[in-house]
Amino acid sequence: ILLGDALNTVDAIYGIRFSITYDSTMIDKTSVRVRFNDTWMGTPDFSLNMSKNDPEAQIVDAGYVRTNHANIAGDGQIGTLEIVVVDNIAGKIAGDPIVLQITDARGIKLDMTELSIVPQTLVAETGIEDIPAYVSSIYPNPCPDDQFYISLPDQITLSEVFVTDLSGKISKQFSEADVASKHFAVGDLATGTYFIHAVFSAGNAEVQPLVIMH
Repeated sequence: ILLGDALNTVDAIYGIRFSITYDSTMIDKTSVRVRFNDTWMGTPDFSLNMSKNDPEAQIVDAGYVRTNHANIAGDGQIGTLEIVVVDNIAGKIAGDPIVLQITDARGIKLDMTELSIVPQTLVAETGIEDIPAYVSSIYPNPCPDDQFYISLPDQITLSEVFVTDLSGKISKQFSEADVASKHFAVGDLATGTYFIHAVFSAGNAEVQPLVIMH
């Protein structure tokens, strides 16, 4: 669950509430819940949160508020929606889609000023296509130097590569020259775990973790 992005950073927020409706015959409706373990809005020591699921109505209500009497600014991940798919979908080409819609989203500042939040709807496909793995290796990983490499089969070409942090925020995008050479400089990124997103000329994509150690 994301709030804001690189182009729409939240200037100041103290708390947020929202509901998520879900519609799918393939969900274990008792399993749905929202967690706020990974959020830029604060830490467990200075916050309160709640998640209440109504399986019959197929809706989960969630809320998060800071308790340190100070607003915070940022963007990216504020929580995680957990669901369990009851059917074994391995090998299926198409499946029942899961429709997730955030409704009644409201944010507030410390002085109770209400923030304008525009929610979005997600349709997640539960079918899995048999797409081959293209990236044979990302090395070195962990990366102790200032660059990593991507090794590919001869017939596969890259069209785009970018890096995101654990919250899903883009940390770095690479130039066409970098993509063509398959050598990617990361000396300007801090030590930590990231995700490398490789997009191929055929339109498929892969995501692999990379640990950077300077």
